[in-house]
Amino acid sequence: MELNRKNTKTIIFILCFAITFCLFLMHIGDVWGAIVKLFDVLLPVIIGFCFAFIVDPVVGFFERKVFFALPKRYPVHGKGVSRGLSILLTVLLVAGLIVLFFHTVVPEVEDALSVVSNTQTDSAEDFVTGINKALAARHISYQIPTDKLSDWNKLITSATRWLQDALGFGSVDSIVKTAKTVFGRFVTFLFGFILSIYALAQKERMGRAMSRFIRAYYSERRADRIFRISRLVAVSFRNFITGQVLDALIMAGLCYVGMKIFRFPYPGATCAVVGVMVLVPQVGSWIAGTIGALLSLTQSLTKALLFIIFYETLVQIKINVISPRVVGKVTGLPGFLVLVSVIIGGNLAGVVGMLVAVPICSVVDVLLREDMAKRLAKKKAALKKADIAKPANGTS
Repeated sequence: MELNRKNTKTIIFILCFAITFCLFLMHIGDVWGAIVKLFDVLLPVIIGFCFAFIVDPVVGFFERKVFFALPKRYPVHGKGVSRGLSILLTVLLVAGLIVLFFHTVVPEVEDALSVVSNTQTDSAEDFVTGINKALAARHISYQIPTDKLSDWNKLITSATRWLQDALGFGSVDSIVKTAKTVFGRFVTFLFGFILSIYALAQKERMGRAMSRFIRAYYSERRADRIFRISRLVAVSFRNFITGQVLDALIMAGLCYVGMKIFRFPYPGATCAVVGVMVLVPQVGSWIAGTIGALLSLTQSLTKALLFIIFYETLVQIKINVISPRVVGKVTGLPGFLVLVSVIIGGNLAGVVGMLVAVPICSVVDVLLREDMAKRLAKKKAALKKADIAKPANGTS
């Protein structure tokens, strides 16, 4: 190989990359620690931009539908006032939903846990006794042992008391060591919230600054491609969030109707928990089902088991029917690809992977379709040129 200037640069680049990769493998622990520290430093920025991105459609709705007349009537300051009022209404709406959730759900859960802690011993014994009687009536010799029920009753009692203390914020006073961490997280969230307000108020200015930066350091062709992919990513993630919220509302509505039909207790609190928790992949469904079973346990252990069967059936309907259709329709992906992307994302990166898998798959699907269309168009044009050239060559 001739050692010209181009080949020398390539060799130097390969050597630098190999040395850097070897150093990375040798100090992977230190590198990961640096990444974690950098993430902690940037956490307020990440929270702020994520919150601004999620509520931006709501702010835009208020600007277009509620305060649309202000910019026309007051050309100088009307747009700024419209934006500020829209942000204020959005923040009040989010805060109101959070307050309504805790005001509706937490008191009912506390009451249900107090009832469970007082009646769970008799309910468990009655349930086991009923099963043993049913087995004996059918001439089945097996009987469920009842000598270990006291251990289970103690475990359930301690668990319910712990949940009551946690929901009543009684356990916070005893956790002195975590006060610093809690305060630090609160400050992080507060800074992220303030940053999100600035991002929503000056999103056009930030967009122009980013556009100038990209156009200054990249060619026009590369910059246009970056802008297109950025818009595509933003639309895909926003559509995915919309689909998830719609999916949660449908799930909560079906849960409420089913609980009314089968006369399960506390349908309002249970459906509020379900509507919020199903937004969290995997873990959220388990938490919602556990709380719903505890609320049903206030009537009887049989009712709690029936609720578990009902809720698990509803979760399977959501996973296999509702989510692929709703999320797939919003993101433009077939239901099969939605399921595959969620499975792959969950196996690769857990909960975070499940959250970002569908939008990423949507972006890749659109870019792949465009690239395929371009390649097929080029092949079709080449075939036409070949067909045109054949008669000309034959006549010559």
